[in-house]
Order: sequence, then structure tokens, then C-alpha cells
Amino acid sequence: MEFYKPSTLQEALKLLNKYGENALVVNGGTDAVLDLTEGRVRPEAIVYIADLPELQSIGCEDRRVFLGGAVTYSRMEADPVLSGVRGLMECLRRLGSPTIRESGTAAGNIAKGATAADCSTMLTALRAEIVLAREGGQRRMALPDVFAGPFRTAIEPQELITRIEFPLPEENEGTGFVKYSRRRMQDIGKILVGARICVQGGVCTGGTVSLGAVNRTVVRSLDIEGRIAGKTLEEIREAVRAARPAEAVLRDSYFRHYKELAVSGAVCEALEAAWKDAVQKGAVQGKEAVL
Repeated sequence: MEFYKPSTLQEALKLLNKYGENALVVNGGTDAVLDLTEGRVRPEAIVYIADLPELQSIGCEDRRVFLGGAVTYSRMEADPVLSGVRGLMECLRRLGSPTIRESGTAAGNIAKGATAADCSTMLTALRAEIVLAREGGQRRMALPDVFAGPFRTAIEPQELITRIEFPLPEENEGTGFVKYSRRRMQDIGKILVGARICVQGGVCTGGTVSLGAVNRTVVRSLDIEGRIAGKTLEEIREAVRAARPAEAVLRDSYFRHYKELAVSGAVCEALEAAWKDAVQKGAVQGKEAVL
């Protein structure tokens, strides 16, 4: 097994082009190290990309947030722009331990393709897309199109996630995240919900809702999105509790009955948090306008 630590993105892409599916990309390493030690993968080459300068950027241009492929969760938590995206901050706070957040990355979470992926779930609600680079070109993909099945993605072996982007929530938009797990911290979620909604005149004019750990992949819930449009908060509660999301296609497991009972409540909580965020942002903006 060969170990490579390329100094530029182009060097990394050349290695991936050479080794293809026989290369293991190591970014934060929180999953890759376990896969190696437990023998789930036996690559010919390990390509370490965490220090590539081209993957370190984080910021916002024209109200569009961008995160480099090697930006860690802890750097995301500390970013002043991202701190205003409350659903994402809640997601990061509930994600693993401080040690995991120091090394783990959102790009790695996406590339793993896990069904119970905290950050992928919230980023899907934020309408994120990724930029994939390979030798000779690049392409963009919306997150729902990336996930192909449990631990499977549409990312080619020769490709790297170089950037994650999503539109910064507007003044009347709020975000929320809910994670149901056996332990409050440092546990894999049994139900994950991300929400981003727009509130105007006391009604929800539209939004995005994502689900994790209740389907074969992280998914958007178009069913719930249709139910909440044009409704007040109380009407949203009634509509969501009427039936569980159509996208919650639960497999037979020890937790299936629990998920059937709890998933609608989790969606309600995420939407309530997003509504509260939108209203609070609107109130602050109103005070600033008066001043």
C-alpha cells in the first residue's frame, strides 16, 4: 500500500486518475481510519488531502456560502457568517465529540454516503450543492442527486469534492435541525431532520425539509414541503402530524416502530425551530430599520 500526501490539488487529482477505485481518499479520517483498521477497505494507495491549500477556503460571496472540501466542522462552528445559520450550528453542536469536529469535514460526510449523516441532512435542507473536480474538468451536483444508496454515491473514483455551496438564508428565512438519538451527544442519529423555511405575513411561503436515517439515503421530503406551504405555524403542526412523511420508507429493524411513531414529531420540532428563527431574525431586522 502506497501513501501519498500531495501538495496541490492537481497532484491529488492525478493520483486519483491513476489509481481510480483502488485509492482511498483520507480527509479528516474519522471514517477512513475505521474502515482500514477493520478491513472493510484494502486500497492500493492512500491519498491524504486534508492539508491541500485549495480546499481550505470558507466564506460568502453574493449571499452564497462556500466551504472548501477540507474545512473542518470546528472551523465551520467558528465562522461568523455560518454562526447566523442556526440550524447548521445546532447540527454541528450535536455532531460527535470535540475531537471529531476538529478533524471531520462536511465533504467527508457527504462522500461517505451514510444514511444517518447529520451534516449531509442539514446541508440538504439548505439546498447545498457540491463542486466535483477531476483531471481535466469539474461538475456540480445538488446533494439529493449525490446519494445513490446506503454508503453509495454518484461521485466517481477519480473525483474530489473541492467545494460545498449553498444560498445564505434571507432575512425572513429560518433554519432548524433535530436529531433523535439514544444519547444526546456522540451518538448516531435514529431520526434526523433539517428545515429551511420562509415566513411572511404569518404564513410559510415555502421551504425545504430533509430527512436522515429514515430512508436508504438522506432525502428531501417533497411531501412535507407541499403540506407546509401557505400555512400558519399551527396549521403546519396539524398537517405534519396527520401522517408521517411519504419519504420515510423504513426498513425492518429494531427501531422501526419507534421511528414510525416519532418521525412526524421530529419534523414538527425542526419546523418550529426554523419558524422561531425566521421570526426572531425578522424582529431584529425591524428594530434595526427603526433605529
